[in-house]
Amino acid sequence: MRKTNAFIPLFLLLGFAALLAAAPTVRAQITFTNIADTSSPTYDGFGVPSLNTAGTLGFRATLDAGGTGLFTSNGSATATIALSSGPTYSSFGPVPSLNTAGTLGFMANLDAGGEGLFTSNGTTTTSIALGSGPSYSSFGNPSLNTAGTLGFKANLDAGGTGLFTSNGVTDTPIALASSPTYAFFGDLSLNSGGTVGFFAQLDAGGQGLFTSNGTSTTTVALTGGPTYSSVGTALSLNVAGVLGFRATLDAGGEGLFTSNGTTTTTIALSSGPIFSSFGDLSLNASGLVGFLGVTDLGEFGLYTSDGTTTTKVIQVGDVLFGAQVTNLNLGREALNDSGQLGFTYNLGDGRSGVALATVVPEPSSALLLALGAGALVARRRNCKRRNA
Repeated sequence: MRKTNAFIPLFLLLGFAALLAAAPTVRAQITFTNIADTSSPTYDGFGVPSLNTAGTLGFRATLDAGGTGLFTSNGSATATIALSSGPTYSSFGPVPSLNTAGTLGFMANLDAGGEGLFTSNGTTTTSIALGSGPSYSSFGNPSLNTAGTLGFKANLDAGGTGLFTSNGVTDTPIALASSPTYAFFGDLSLNSGGTVGFFAQLDAGGQGLFTSNGTSTTTVALTGGPTYSSVGTALSLNVAGVLGFRATLDAGGEGLFTSNGTTTTTIALSSGPIFSSFGDLSLNASGLVGFLGVTDLGEFGLYTSDGTTTTKVIQVGDVLFGAQVTNLNLGREALNDSGQLGFTYNLGDGRSGVALATVVPEPSSALLLALGAGALVARRRNCKRRNA
């Protein structure tokens, strides 16, 4: 009798471990906060948001009254940063950037003509660069760091393009297409240390991903080598100088990766057991990546992963705020260091909006296994006492 009681717990424990090992993703408790949506009398549509460490989102919205505006909101309090109906701006770039102080960096077309880059908290506005000045003619989407420095791509009056950082007083060149290395740049990501992560087409052919502070440049990934056949322009740089990116592989398929140029971590592969393809991504300080993905079952959604544990946040077809989700999107600054994720959504009832997902993972597999083992051991001891 005692031998039988000893055998059953071992069998259950092995089965419990096998079930955990087979689970490809971790379930999580998700709290969704509706930041803004089109059911209000204000908004008609939204661009992808930028999320800061306080859980506040910065975003561009088209307005029911006409025109566009820039706003910040945590779902309770909303601040108007700039409106195209005012005396200064005629329209705004699609992707603003919000820092920890609640200041928004953005590109705007001006009523007076031309365009410029600005930072503003809704009360104080700083002009960073103007297309009417002696250097720049036009700009890409900017990235704002905690120090109030803006990183940006610009077309130059002298011809060509370049990447720069500026606080409105001092401009620092990061990389120039007139150099013997780069032919073309994508948009960039700026971290709190003043380092820029960027995509570039190369004069020698192929593509590359780099990080640079204008003095020292690190090569993160190159095509033409033994690994990558192409690298995506959507990327995200964290405070440690690690770059998150998407790439197609020489061996076939595609993947999401993080790298500092020395150590590369595989986050997810289309050849793996979960995903078939990937979209844009965002990387936080701990190395967690938030991303758009399509599963092998054809489920499109938002997920997070550190390369070991993958968590589903939300998928098309799920119910959100009382209706089925029909589309989702995020940007390079969607994931903060608390693991919160900011995104746009479309619903089957016609609403669209901006939302914040707060992810609280359930206990890890190791912890669950330990708890299960402990419970089975306790059961075995109780059986022994009854049989003594």
